[in-house]
Amino acid sequence: MKTMRQLLASVLTIGVMMGANGCAGTRTNGMRSLVSPAPTSLYVRNQNWHDMNIYFASESGSLVRVGRVVSLTNAVIKLRGRVKAEISLAANARFVLRPFGSRDTYVTHYVNVGPGDQIQLTVANQLTLSTVVLR
Repeated sequence: MKTMRQLLASVLTIGVMMGANGCAGTRTNGMRSLVSPAPTSLYVRNQNWHDMNIYFASESGSLVRVGRVVSLTNAVIKLRGRVKAEISLAANARFVLRPFGSRDTYVTHYVNVGPGDQIQLTVANQLTLSTVVLR
């Protein structure tokens, strides 16, 4: 009978310990957090006269369209799917700007991006003066 009580006490102790660990919102000492970071977002300020198609340039050289921003407006684009996966693997991002109805193209410099970072892309009227920064 005593062994059955000891076994029950052990099971309850383990259950309480697991429950306490599972309730913690974040963990320290290098352990993985249970709270996922905010999604990486691209804030676009289109100061160009053209509507702008925006592409993510992957490390392999392929382009993934992330959105279109109307002329002289601002937009917030959540980076999801393949773009999110590529950013998490490479830890950097580069964008290609193509004005709608024009042959111009502009490629931004690389920006080191972490999970939950916010990227601000300002599209200037002269594409070569466009900027990309983390905020």
